[in-house]
Amino acid sequence: MSVVIESLKTMADLKAKRITSLTTTTAPLSVSGILGYYEPGDRGGGLIVWAADSKDKNDGGLTIQPVGTTFDDKKGRWKRQYDEPISVKWFGARGDFSPKTATGGDNDTDAIQAALDAAKRTGIPLYLPPANTKSPPL
Repeated sequence: MSVVIESLKTMADLKAKRITSLTTTTAPLSVSGILGYYEPGDRGGGLIVWAADSKDKNDGGLTIQPVGTTFDDKKGRWKRQYDEPISVKWFGARGDFSPKTATGGDNDTDAIQAALDAAKRTGIPLYLPPANTKSPPL
């Protein structure tokens, strides 16, 4: 079996990756290292492996479904490889709210909720790194 290893800048790059050659179990093992969720160094990156037989639900952080396809009934998902607590950064939380002015920042509610759901589903602890998140009570 051959192995394809590549480095991608963001989660968007991974989701947009052409999947035609990855949809069969005979395809080479594809491993992607992403440098960040939105940009390199934002702590949302990691090691992601193509799982050709997976039909797991897309959660945006641990299981990633390629975009531009209707994959709900098809096999093939990107699966994050990890051996540490689940980080909200993996799901797209930015933590860029300014509490001094109570302005700016992205709403991190969906990312935090997705990370909480994944932690509950897997039994893995959740990590919320020091940041100023913008989210109503969950």
